[in-house]
Amino acid sequence: MSYEDDRFDVSCISVALHDMPRSIRESVLREMKSVTKGNGIIVIVDYSVPARDLLNSLFLRVARLGETRYFPEFIQSDLTELLEKVEIRIIVEVPILAGLGRILKGFTKEGVAK
Repeated sequence: MSYEDDRFDVSCISVALHDMPRSIRESVLREMKSVTKGNGIIVIVDYSVPARDLLNSLFLRVARLGETRYFPEFIQSDLTELLEKVEIRIIVEVPILAGLGRILKGFTKEGVAK
């Protein structure tokens, strides 16, 4: 993005990370962190694998029909680990759509939780 660092109070990405290779996903998250003020909020909305086996299996089969080739890797990856790597600290996680998705609210490591 062509914005200077620490520009926004809030940055958000919605249902997009699963459409990117991991390297691009990491770059996007680093850029989100960069353009968000130190005490700003970062919001991420995307898929999540449901804990229930039957729903999990059905969800994965249906989603693969319409999703990009990056979807399987995203679902199998640990988004929390990637967020730690790019120094985004998640403080709230809200499951949505019967566990098929989630909303993550976080701060940069420099940020103060509110």
